[in-house]
Amino acid sequence: MTHKLAELSAMSREQLEALAKELKIKFNKHTSLEDLGYAVLDAEAKAESLKPIAEKPKRGRPRQAKAKEPAAAKAPAAEQPAVSSRPADSSPAFTVDAGVYEANAGDTVKVKIKATDIKEAFCGIVGRLNVNTDVFSVLSVTPGDTDDPDNENSAIYKNTTVLSNKTGENTEKVCFLYNDLENIEEDTVFVTLELKINDNVKDGTYAIPFIDPKGETMGVQYNGEDENGFCIDDLDPDFLGALIKVGEGSEETIMPEPVEEEYYNGNEAENTGNHATVREYINEETGQPVTEYHLTGDPAAFTVEAGIYEAKAGDTVKLKIRTTDVKEAYNSVLGFLEVDTDKFTVLNVTAGDTDDPDNENSRVYRNSSVSSYMSDEKTEIVSCLFCDIANLNEGAVIATVELKLNDDINDGNYAIPFSVRGEGSVANQIITEDGGMIQVRILDPEFHGALIKVSSVSEETEPENEVTAPAEDTEKPSP
Repeated sequence: MTHKLAELSAMSREQLEALAKELKIKFNKHTSLEDLGYAVLDAEAKAESLKPIAEKPKRGRPRQAKAKEPAAAKAPAAEQPAVSSRPADSSPAFTVDAGVYEANAGDTVKVKIKATDIKEAFCGIVGRLNVNTDVFSVLSVTPGDTDDPDNENSAIYKNTTVLSNKTGENTEKVCFLYNDLENIEEDTVFVTLELKINDNVKDGTYAIPFIDPKGETMGVQYNGEDENGFCIDDLDPDFLGALIKVGEGSEETIMPEPVEEEYYNGNEAENTGNHATVREYINEETGQPVTEYHLTGDPAAFTVEAGIYEAKAGDTVKLKIRTTDVKEAYNSVLGFLEVDTDKFTVLNVTAGDTDDPDNENSRVYRNSSVSSYMSDEKTEIVSCLFCDIANLNEGAVIATVELKLNDDINDGNYAIPFSVRGEGSVANQIITEDGGMIQVRILDPEFHGALIKVSSVSEETEPENEVTAPAEDTEKPSP
């Protein structure tokens, strides 16, 4: 038996869920009644299409068969843009799907970004969409499913951070971060992106792709705790961008221009356009590498400090990544350190301060995710994300990175900078009203990478007049 939408809309949630279970539809408590109803309609339509059709008897004299003309070759149909960082011979842990839609110029479309086809449970996702602003106007970006009346009380809403910023004259980047300590095993909507199709848009099939993943578009899985802290494993999901058919559509997919962010390295030039601006330079006083990722143009809200250390070849060093000089309260920080594996070996990465005996009960520890991955043959990226549903007004150690100096490292000053790849290194602040969150504000912190001074001369025998190498001698990982 197939149902009509009106019949499904009249059902209670319990009745609709029972029907969805019969049809083997995946859903969870966050799935809206509307999405559940449409999923039932789709499943019933698919089941009906698989039934054999009885052939009706033909009447009258049979017609003479005509010679078939060769079929014309069809152009490839428009498809959702897909990106993935997984090996070609492996299967995705799950799929992040932004969906397929049909609309006309001037219409408003709700793009639902959801996790589907879940083969491995996950506790975190980072994703970035590239929107062509010649075609679409971004009206709002909201955590969770805005069609769910209880959305603002959901775990997804509370644990997802969203932001958007212009990355060019005709491109806007929409980003989202979901982070929790409980794995998700069922299909879930993480973000609702409300778009208006501009009035002057011509008919065509337009793509809103996920930006090519280089560690910043990814998924992670929580695997309990051990003596070193939380066990967070990287996953390789597939990311399917949105496909929007405007009017009659087109056979080919129309892609936006690639994101090209504007950087100013080692100078004081100001950004006068709508681009995100990144400045990289060496602090003349400390010798540390400094990364400034400017999205708002406001003064630095606080500093993320990785510290200065002295050691010898073969030593082990604990890098403490901490927030300091806090001028603006923050609820999330995302940072990526670039470690040169020719010089250092990453032993482990732990949320919070491992020298604090009460670390595992701390707010930072419970609301942070840390991981590391190889971005090329000799560069390891250490990522740390703190994300909470309330602002933090003071400095805190976000992560502890234990490094071993390789035995063959030469004496010198070595920089471990924060990365400017992809989403760069960013922070947010929650704006509240009457006790409830009304929006997320982007902050512009400064990120001071680590400086490790390597010397084979012990403190007892070091000459008193030894001069520290100047900042320009500081070695940085190869880009």
